Amino acid sequence: MNDSDLDTNIEELNKLLKKRLSFGRNFLLSIVSGVGSAIGAVLIGGLLVGLIVSNLNEIPFIKDLLPTDQIEEYIND
Repeated sequence: MNDSDLDTNIEELNKLLKKRLSFGRNFLLSIVSGVGSAIGAVLIGGLLVGLIVSNLNEIPFIKDLLPTDQIEEYIND
């Protein structure tokens, strides 16, 4: 490789680096990442709540506190 090829490669790499470090690109990527994290947290929370509600009768301290016969008509529908 000669010097002109190296200079061309360095200029292309500098352009690529400048593009990757731009504020707008990083801002949009952080928004997408934040939305993805929020959706993931909601899905995991929904699964946990669903598991807890479906097994509500089997949790010992809740079994004593709640009238399960009245709650079952809402859970089993």
